[in-house]
Amino acid sequence: MASNKATPDWAVGEKIASPTGNSYRVIGEPKPGGFGIAYLVKDDTGLECILKVPRTDAAATGGKDGLKIRIDSMETESKVLADLDPVANVPRRLAFFETKIEGVKVPILVMERAKGILLEKYLNTHVNSPSMTTEAIVSYVTKLCHTMSEIHSNDLIHRDLKSPNLFIEPHPTDPGLTIIDFGIAARVATSTLWSEATIQGSLYRAQSKFYAPPEQGSGTESLKVDVFAVGAVATELFTWRVKPSMPRGHTYSPNEVIPTLANINPIPEDIDKVIQRATMHDRTMRFATMKEFAMDLN
Repeated sequence: MASNKATPDWAVGEKIASPTGNSYRVIGEPKPGGFGIAYLVKDDTGLECILKVPRTDAAATGGKDGLKIRIDSMETESKVLADLDPVANVPRRLAFFETKIEGVKVPILVMERAKGILLEKYLNTHVNSPSMTTEAIVSYVTKLCHTMSEIHSNDLIHRDLKSPNLFIEPHPTDPGLTIIDFGIAARVATSTLWSEATIQGSLYRAQSKFYAPPEQGSGTESLKVDVFAVGAVATELFTWRVKPSMPRGHTYSPNEVIPTLANINPIPEDIDKVIQRATMHDRTMRFATMKEFAMDLN
């Protein structure tokens, strides 16, 4: 009987060697995603970091025949992290090399370990007793807007902003942020207000429902794809509803009533108007830039 385990399935204590002679010892259980598996590892100096490898099992996105897509995603993320090295709130790339798994060459990406806790996990943990004030949420979303503005100035669209790809360092007024998983990012020719990217290759249809606007996956996208996604994340924070709790598995519409828990206050009216503009299905009606989004939010 075939195993349902995501592979490669490296055990705690196992070492992954790089061609330069450095090695990375697995110290945590694997965390599989659709495209790859992330491992908590220690390098030879004792530094804890994250090692990512494309999944090779048939249950991964695209199945066995989709390995090229998953390799493309890893290579994309490595290039993007190298370009974004000076940008705050983004993990630094520490190493990138190839190894063989079952006779097939696959890339290995090693990066800084993000501080804090995954936003998705934080929301799930505190769903019955939300602990973030409006001030803290506005601060976090503003920081996300400013970081994305820097990323956009590097002519890049993230294309997969969502609570499972964001870390939060809880704080009463100024939570910390780290943005991860740039595996389906795309480059635009120039980061002007009107620039669009022709998304080519095997990853152009990749998206996450609820966070993806209607135009994502069409082959032509703009920076406003990320504006929509940040608006969706803001909706989660203010309503304390994570994506699996949403009534239907599709993109958020400002006209759709999203049920909140009985003990949760409604989104403040002035902020709700800002979020609704960010998540308009008509992209011409959204904020043109992340800076504009942040300005209206504050």
